[in-house]
Amino acid sequence: MKHLVSLGIAAALSVGLGGCNSSSSGSAPPNNPPPADGSDNPPAEQTTTVSGTAAIGAAIANAPVSAKCQDGKGFEQAVTTDDQGRYSGVIIRSSFPCAFKVTHEASGQTYYSYAPDTEQTTVNLTPLTSLVIARAKAQSPDDWFSADHIALNAQAYQQAVEALIDELKTATDDTAPTTSPVSTPFSIGDAYDRVLDKFAEALKAQNRQYNDFLINYRDGNAFGLNLGKIVIDDSVKDPEVPSGNYRLTITTTVMGSSTNVVLENMPKPANQAEFCGNYNEELAAQGYQINSCTFDGQIGVIDSTLSTNGFSMSYQNRYEYTPS
Repeated sequence: MKHLVSLGIAAALSVGLGGCNSSSSGSAPPNNPPPADGSDNPPAEQTTTVSGTAAIGAAIANAPVSAKCQDGKGFEQAVTTDDQGRYSGVIIRSSFPCAFKVTHEASGQTYYSYAPDTEQTTVNLTPLTSLVIARAKAQSPDDWFSADHIALNAQAYQQAVEALIDELKTATDDTAPTTSPVSTPFSIGDAYDRVLDKFAEALKAQNRQYNDFLINYRDGNAFGLNLGKIVIDDSVKDPEVPSGNYRLTITTTVMGSSTNVVLENMPKPANQAEFCGNYNEELAAQGYQINSCTFDGQIGVIDSTLSTNGFSMSYQNRYEYTPS
């Protein structure tokens, strides 16, 4: 039982943990050093400062960001994300439109984004922004960035942004934001921060690879993910884990955001002592301070606190057993 319990807890709790590591704290983007060759900077009225956040849920930290504009130029100087995934760089105004990319070193996955003109000064780089590019161009973002011509059809680009917004609203039961994932600034715990976390967990729960998902979406297929409820089916269970006749829904609430993980074919604890013994052990092993634990035979509730990196967050985990 503990194998599936650990998997469910990890999937639910990662939303809160990922959200705290993913995006801007609201302070100014990092300043990059002046050109190493000592050349003069272009006059301010001839340039645009582009900034944004690179994240997959967790920040893409300390990673080079590349810009490739239609005239073949890009950033006036080297640009790198900070430890919160934020970046800022200067581009000559006449160079737009521009394509952008960043690589997440741990996974080797590259993410892309786009600014059609100088009016779009926020350019995020996330799995969602790559989806926009793939749908707008009907092409692999890798191939698009490598091509000589990177300008996107204005109507196709706008339709791709709107299509993704609609997909996210459907996938999150209308709780997703209604602004562009490409040009909406991030802040810790905000709506797009949570969407990124839930997107990553939904892919993991369904055992789907991001590149395969991107190709499917590029080809015009529906999103096909439920970001409000993550379902882990019985095929993931260990042969040593006893099966049961209950569906277990774990709802984790942190910072006002809730995520559901559903485990199928689970046994139900016989009493409060068994329930609290199993789950408190798992949570404590992950660093959580258990504040209270109750179980009425169908619903169990655990309140806990996680202290890390100098701050604390309160969690509530609700476990509901219903007959399969």
